[in-house]
Amino acid sequence: MRSPPYDWNDGDDPYGEHDFGKLDVDSEAVIWKIDYYSPDEMHGSDHPEDPNVTVRILPLMFAGDY
Repeated sequence: MRSPPYDWNDGDDPYGEHDFGKLDVDSEAVIWKIDYYSPDEMHGSDHPEDPNVTVRILPLMFAGDY
């Protein structure tokens, strides 16, 4: 059974970035976030919308560890 699409709202996503989420896997909550870094991966990207100057990293972690 597939879940319906997520209903992003202002409380969950106040900046409209859709870059954070939570999944339940075997009754364990897993959270993820997309981070946008400069090509040297030392600083945040000044232009996260531009793939030519941005490296995207997807950290995953157990929600209980947050």
